[in-house]
Amino acid sequence: MAHPACGKKLTERLNFGKAIDGIPKDLEQFVHDTTRKREGVVESLKNIDGSSETVVNTLKEYLAMNTTMKSILQKVRSYSRLRFKWSNMMDDDEKTATNDIDEDMVSMMFAAGLWHMEHAHWLNKNITSEDEDENKMKQSLNSLKTAAGIIETAKAWEGLIKGGKDINASVLNALCQQSIAEAQSVTIRRAISKNHKASLISELCHDVSQKFTKAAGEVDASHHEGQKWSVYLKFQGEAYMALARCYQGVHLLETEEKCGEAIVVLNEGFLHINQAAHLAKEYDKIKPKTKLHLEESQPFEKIKKLLNEKKAKSERENGMIYHARLPEECPLPLDPKCVIHVTALELSFGEDLTRTVTESTDAAKSEDKGGPSEGDADDTRSSKKSQEHSETKNYDDDSDDDEYTACACQRWLFVTIFMPVFLLLSIVGFILVVSLMPFRLCCPKGGAYTNVLTFLFEVFLMAPCLACKWASGKRRSHGNSASGKPRYGGTDEVELGSK
Repeated sequence: MAHPACGKKLTERLNFGKAIDGIPKDLEQFVHDTTRKREGVVESLKNIDGSSETVVNTLKEYLAMNTTMKSILQKVRSYSRLRFKWSNMMDDDEKTATNDIDEDMVSMMFAAGLWHMEHAHWLNKNITSEDEDENKMKQSLNSLKTAAGIIETAKAWEGLIKGGKDINASVLNALCQQSIAEAQSVTIRRAISKNHKASLISELCHDVSQKFTKAAGEVDASHHEGQKWSVYLKFQGEAYMALARCYQGVHLLETEEKCGEAIVVLNEGFLHINQAAHLAKEYDKIKPKTKLHLEESQPFEKIKKLLNEKKAKSERENGMIYHARLPEECPLPLDPKCVIHVTALELSFGEDLTRTVTESTDAAKSEDKGGPSEGDADDTRSSKKSQEHSETKNYDDDSDDDEYTACACQRWLFVTIFMPVFLLLSIVGFILVVSLMPFRLCCPKGGAYTNVLTFLFEVFLMAPCLACKWASGKRRSHGNSASGKPRYGGTDEVELGSK
């Protein structure tokens, strides 16, 4: 959170599949994945005591779909019902709705940054002892560094969108400066508990004061939400400047033994305390009001108590030991020093997942348009052979004799009853063939006797076999066994064109 009374950045769930019309079937999976990843970020932001790693990982997964979703929106029929709805941190009454994917992702980064700031504040409240809760201090520090990194990434995207009151360069700059300042304040707390050099602590406090003051200058104070946030940042700047002066005075007294300058510096610290107290009262007056009073906060009370103790000690030591004259001008504060390195949000962009589907589809189309494959050629050759065989079969077969209307059982019944007759015909045919065989040897090939013998053999002698074939449904071949040519009425077909 930016300050105790600030609003939150909230959004509603969104099903891309229902909000977009005419999604190609091969892209439906990408749309589903984007919906799932966005819901993952929304769910992770609901629990302030959750894991920072979970928030960052789900955020990265959703942001990685940026290029893919833009490509999908160009391929669908319509996305007029697509609406990303967000609340406004600067104004709880203002709601924004947009169909811009970039704006939604910047808002998601904005919300993740605020979550990390609030998560750090929650951890700080649970720290009772710096020695025992060292792990919580590290988590708080890392959370604030991550918040600064996320907001810096959002600043790089800010130029792509129009945004509302809270999505602009000024607000993002203010939040980034505030995150770094609060991260360094955790470092200061640790340095004080471990009794580090007073000069180092003063330098760190001076840097924090500058960052809070710079952040206050970025906030638009033309409306009461911005004004309240700006006053809070100025209050923090004055409080840490008072602490910087306090440890500067300690450094002058205990290290450099400049008791007179130390007293003047400590008096300067009280000026900053008084200014901070005035800002705290002004903060309480601005709506929306909160139960927390900055002037009564524990950190501010500690700074006032420390200043009083160090000033009393300096005046006591100067009156008893140093007897130094107080300089007319107050020494300048020590140079600010920042030891915080922002944790950058590493993102991977540039890959359009729909391109893989498009390339595979184009490859399939090119194969269809190309020549026939080896399998297709084999099928073609097989088809031609089948056609040739069919034509030959139609030429040789008599279609009128192939159609049997009676069922199989009736045919077999008929054959069984008349089988003695068929056997008798076969015997007669055998006798006739044997009797006429001498005439067959004397007559020329293809003559009348030859045809008669062939007829007797095929009809009389083979009568039982032909009857069985007819009963079983097998077709009867009419080919001439003597010449291999079709026979019509027992005579050979006259070949046209032959002499």
